[in-house]
Amino acid sequence: MKRNRYLIIFGIIVFFWSCAESDLRLEEEQLVISELNLLAGKLKVSDLLVENSPEGWKSATATILDNGIGNRLLKFVYALSPNKPFVHFEVILDKDGNPEMSYIGMNYGERGKIGYTQAALINEYKDELLFHEFFHVFQYAGKEPT
Repeated sequence: MKRNRYLIIFGIIVFFWSCAESDLRLEEEQLVISELNLLAGKLKVSDLLVENSPEGWKSATATILDNGIGNRLLKFVYALSPNKPFVHFEVILDKDGNPEMSYIGMNYGERGKIGYTQAALINEYKDELLFHEFFHVFQYAGKEPT
C-alpha cells in the first residue's frame, strides 16, 4: 500500500512536470505579436499590393485593413516583405482565354500571387474572399502551397 502511494505521488509529479514543460511557446508568440504592433504605424493598401492591382481588390484590401482581425492579418502579410509590396493578382481565364465568369473563385498560387475569376472581382463579398486568400499568403509565408 505504501508503494502504491509513492507511485501515485510520482505519477502526479510527472504529470504536472510535463504540463509545466509543454512545448506551446506562448511567450514567443506573444513577443511576435507585440513586435507586429510596432510595424508601420498605419498600414496602407499600397504597402501590400503591387501598383497595377485592380481597383476592386484595392478597395477590398482597404475594407480588410479597417477591420481589427483583418488589420492584424495584413500586418503579418506585410512582415513577409516590408520593403516592397509583393501581393499581385492574376485573372483566371476560361478555356477560350477570356476572363472566367462561370463561377466565383480565387486561389493562392505562390510568392504573393492570388488568382481570381472575374465573377469574384464583381462579387459583393469580395473582401471576405480576399481575406481568405490573404490568410493563405500568411499560411504559406512565401513557400509554395502543397
